[in-house]
Amino acid sequence: MKKNKREIFLEELGKTSNVSVACEKVGLSRQTVYRWKDESREFDKKFDEAITLGVDSVNDLAESRIITKIKNGDYPACKYWLDNHKKDYLRPRPPDFWERITNSNKVDRIEVKMYTKREDVEKDKRDRENGVESNEGWNEEDISI
Repeated sequence: MKKNKREIFLEELGKTSNVSVACEKVGLSRQTVYRWKDESREFDKKFDEAITLGVDSVNDLAESRIITKIKNGDYPACKYWLDNHKKDYLRPRPPDFWERITNSNKVDRIEVKMYTKREDVEKDKRDRENGVESNEGWNEEDISI
């Protein structure tokens, strides 16, 4: 018996849990799929089941890749696995841990130097190598971001 597009779509969705990818493989638009969800309670239920199956499938794939890396002696993979799967190895984190991580990459200042002569570039390079910071010929107020 030939499968209809809904069944084929649900099979594809069950492989990746990605609606756009499944739609592209079957030749459907996302609008069509979401219209089907609105129109049919049964399709909506099967859609949710396929998403769950797809997430499990991708998780299994990712886990198998991590395990392969662990078997090959990849230390970061070992550390990742233990940090996330073994209660004895879980590190207590302070309450503001994630806030500090996300805020630690903020840029406080950007400096831009523009050279007009080759000798200025060479002089600046020599100064930096000798630990001398030279702002000669430019001013912080000249550049705004």
